[in-house]
Amino acid sequence: MGYKIRAIGLNESGNLVIPNGVVLINTSSADGTAAATFKATTATGADKLISGVNSSGMTTFKVQNNGVISAFGPAGVTSCVAAGDFAFAAATSGSTQNTAFGWYALNQLTGASSSNTAVGASAGYGHTGGAENTVMGFQASYASSAPTNSVAIGCRAGYSMGARSHNTMVGWNAGYNANSDKNVSIGSQSGNTLGTKNVCVGYGAGYGSGTYFNSCVMIGHDAGLYNVEDNAFYVDNADRTNTAGDKAGALFYGKFNTTPASQTLVINAKVTA
Repeated sequence: MGYKIRAIGLNESGNLVIPNGVVLINTSSADGTAAATFKATTATGADKLISGVNSSGMTTFKVQNNGVISAFGPAGVTSCVAAGDFAFAAATSGSTQNTAFGWYALNQLTGASSSNTAVGASAGYGHTGGAENTVMGFQASYASSAPTNSVAIGCRAGYSMGARSHNTMVGWNAGYNANSDKNVSIGSQSGNTLGTKNVCVGYGAGYGSGTYFNSCVMIGHDAGLYNVEDNAFYVDNADRTNTAGDKAGALFYGKFNTTPASQTLVINAKVTA
């Protein structure tokens, strides 16, 4: 052809092409009538496979000579769709209901993994297993191995969740090193190093100093930014320099306890009627 088109679309001849430049489907019928149906460009009666999607030969659609477009892939892979160089490249029998869109998205996913959705370059790249995850954004959940029931939305959100479950990370680098379970991080750089059962809402909330903490709630810009304790509660909107500053300066600082009478709450403000 002498040129390559790097996105799916129509060329000047009315043919549908994929990134490697191969003409796949002619949008006009043989008799020149309006393009009401798709026709394969192979011999009469034959089907045309859309190929070149990834390195494993994962051909993701089959265009039949009657115009029907259906899902297609390696033996034993069912109800899966992949688009992008090396997306879903390791797909093997047993994989079902997975969707990968983007360069290297779900690149290493294999075996009986199911109901995963990855959108974005290298999204879910390191997932070798896991189920019912949704990751969206450049390198979202990139270094996680086999998470389950988790959501990571944003550039590098949930970057390293390991094989953990029930995490929700939304925002740029949210929950970046949260290699634990049942966490919620909403906001850029929130919940960087989390143990389990934490809620961090706001830019930098619960970012942490490298110490993993558990069962904490941080609400507001930089709330609990330097926290190193379990069961802590912060409401704040400023960087307080260190842990002592967090406790002394946050509007609310408290400690949760399974015994209500043992819970504490400090209000760093003048209280008026």
